[in-house]
Amino acid sequence: MKKFMVLLLGVTVIYSLTACIGEKETAEDQTAEIVNPWVKVESVEAAKEKTGENFGIPAYLPEGYEQKEIGVMDDYLIEIVYQKDSHQLTYRACALAAKQGDISGVYEEYEDTQSITIEDTEVILSGDGHAVALATWEAGDYSYSLYTAPGLVQEEVEKIIESIQVDALGEKA
Repeated sequence: MKKFMVLLLGVTVIYSLTACIGEKETAEDQTAEIVNPWVKVESVEAAKEKTGENFGIPAYLPEGYEQKEIGVMDDYLIEIVYQKDSHQLTYRACALAAKQGDISGVYEEYEDTQSITIEDTEVILSGDGHAVALATWEAGDYSYSLYTAPGLVQEEVEKIIESIQVDALGEKA
């Protein structure tokens, strides 16, 4: 009887252990995938078509910067990334009807923030006091932002903003 009880206890222990060994759910199995809201498009014209808007686009860029990619988010916000070596310049435009205020997606706090006027438009410049990293403004029916790290001198930022053209007719944003 003692041997039977030991055998029964052993079988129970083995059965319990094998039940615990089954498939384990790992933290990797529990992670949710975050969907990227940006849709890449091939051209500025495709971005304008997707949004149904005629956003202003910079006609001037500092020397060496070239267009790297264009994206549209939620059919109302465009983003154009320009690159020079390892430096990026990110330009965004959005219809005011869709979103007002800062559309930059940049949530850093800067040492120096100032308001200037460029061609009758108030522009908020933020940076470290030596270079401008972020510019935000509203003009016409649109909100705009320009972001670059480590930053550009203020004169370059002003030239970019002054060069923004709504269309091939040369109308200003």
